[in-house]
Amino acid sequence: MFGGCPRAGTAYLSTGREMFAVPTVCKSWRCLGCRDKKLAYATMRIQYGASYLTTPVLVSVTYVSRGKPGGTVLNPVDAKYAARALRRWLKKLQESGHRPRWIRINELTQRGQTHHHLIMDATTSIVRCEKDADYSLRWRRKDCWCMEHQLSRAWEYATYGNSYVVDCVPVWNAGGAAAYLAKYLRKDMYGEKREILEDRGFSRRFVTSRDFPSPPVMQRRGTVRKAWSHTTFEYGKRRIPAFLAGRGELLMEQVGENPIAGYQRERMVRYATNLLGTLGVYSRKRR
Repeated sequence: MFGGCPRAGTAYLSTGREMFAVPTVCKSWRCLGCRDKKLAYATMRIQYGASYLTTPVLVSVTYVSRGKPGGTVLNPVDAKYAARALRRWLKKLQESGHRPRWIRINELTQRGQTHHHLIMDATTSIVRCEKDADYSLRWRRKDCWCMEHQLSRAWEYATYGNSYVVDCVPVWNAGGAAAYLAKYLRKDMYGEKREILEDRGFSRRFVTSRDFPSPPVMQRRGTVRKAWSHTTFEYGKRRIPAFLAGRGELLMEQVGENPIAGYQRERMVRYATNLLGTLGVYSRKRR
C-alpha cells in the first residue's frame, strides 16, 4: 500500500488507428501512495524556484489574533479574506515599483490563526535593519526602507491597519529553504489543523505566482499546452509565441505548414507553367 497508489488504474486512449494504455493515479494528498510523490514535487518546485530568484527571501506574514493570550483566536481568517488582503498587499508593492515572484504555504499558529510562509524576490538590497524586530510603535515609525519595513507598511495598508507583523530572512541556500517550507507541508498534512484550514477554504497546499520560476517540463502541461492549441501555421509566417520557442517540436517550428500540401502545390504550379509554355509554342507554329 505504501509503494503505490491503491486507486491506480489504466486509461485507454484511441487515435482511431492505435490504442494507448496510460497508467493513472489519484494524485491526492490523502493517498499514502501519492503523498510522498506530491511532497517530493513540491520540495523540488520550491528549490528550483528559489535557486532562480535573483535574491530570494523567506517571508512570514501574520494576522492579528484577538482574544485571551494563550486561548483560541476570536477572529479566524478564512481564505476569502486572506486572498483579498494578499492581493492588496502585492498591489501595494507593485505601486512601489516591485513585482515579486513568490510561492506560498499556509499554516495555523498555536492559537489557531492563519499564517503564511513565502519565498519571494527581495525588494531592496537590505532585507532587515534590525536583527530582531519588536514591531513596536518605535519600530513601525522608524524612517527605514529595508525590505522588512516595506512589507510591514504594505501589510498594514492591506489589512486596514489591523496587522503589520512581517518577518524577513535572507535565503542563503535554496535546498535548505525548500526543506524548511516542506516541513510545514508535512506538519499539517493530516489531522485537526488540516481540517480547520480546509473548512476555512484553504484547499490547496501551496500556491505560486504565475511567473514563479519552474522547469519547462512543469510548464508544458498547463500554459504551454494551451498556447500550442491556439497556435496556427501559415506558409511564410511565424505564428509561434516567443515564449514557446524551443518548447515544441523543432519540425513544427521550421516547416510552418503541412509539407505534403506544400509539395502538392509546388507540383501544380510546375505543371501549369509547363502547360502554358507548351500552348505558347503550339500557337506560334500555327502562325
